[in-house]
Amino acid sequence: MLLSPGAQADNKKGHFHYIFVAMRRCIGLQGVNALHQPPRITVVNDNEQFLALMHDLLSQEGYDVQVIDGDTATIEAIAATDPDLIVIDLRLGAEAPSGWDILLMARAHDALREVPVVLCSADLVELRSRADEMASIADVHVLEKPFRIEEAEELVRRLLEREPPPFQPTPQPEPTG
Repeated sequence: MLLSPGAQADNKKGHFHYIFVAMRRCIGLQGVNALHQPPRITVVNDNEQFLALMHDLLSQEGYDVQVIDGDTATIEAIAATDPDLIVIDLRLGAEAPSGWDILLMARAHDALREVPVVLCSADLVELRSRADEMASIADVHVLEKPFRIEEAEELVRRLLEREPPPFQPTPQPEPTG
């Protein structure tokens, strides 16, 4: 974890603990091009350990992180978090819509249409088979599991620091009949 000039060392029982003052969020996130300060990230996954990991990892980087259990995820719950970035597992619980379905619902939802989405999965075959579809949907990025923590941090930082891409409407399915 990077320390900002606002960090102070505290020696307790021979261990150094870092107390981050409020300035860390401001210093560490300069240049971020998000609607909220600190930027809001919503993580959707059916694995509690993954949710805890991402919450801790991204919170330590200064982001406002909301987690949603993938077994009960709805597009309304995701929209209610008003995110600047969404991280979704491709495969969610058996009773829940898939991460792919949530991505498509997000692109059809007014409040989420232009929010960048990161799809995470260890199912590299499915991720790669959907590459052409993802390329046709605006602002979708892939994080293959397992990933290095630095890789996740860099992707999130890059997506939140850049200028948003121009809006591209989601392709509509051809009517049948």
